[in-house]
Amino acid sequence: MEITKHKLPRGFTYPLKSSLLQAACEDIGIELPITLRYRPDANLFVGHYFFPATWQDYECINILSGAVNSHKSLYAREHMSKSVIPGFIAWVDELIKLPENSSKFTGHHFARWTYPKISNE
Repeated sequence: MEITKHKLPRGFTYPLKSSLLQAACEDIGIELPITLRYRPDANLFVGHYFFPATWQDYECINILSGAVNSHKSLYAREHMSKSVIPGFIAWVDELIKLPENSSKFTGHHFARWTYPKISNE
């Protein structure tokens, strides 16, 4: 897994633990190249699954993961581990299992998860 992490302003944190994501990918046998980019300006998690195309001859996964206010980090990490990562893994697993003659087996697909609002925001 290739990881890029931007420096965060004071008071923010990244809720995604790359080790949890990597372990989840390994658990179902994902062997595709994965690029993970942490971004301070996004309050979400987006997965892009690229099938072989004219500009590349292999499948790969690109992930964008955003930051949250530090006081929300525990809640956001829990949401990430209980909802986002399992949802992402299920989505990727479904795409990996597509037959090569599937009409969905072209271009790229993406899925997006946001962090739910926390009361007293």
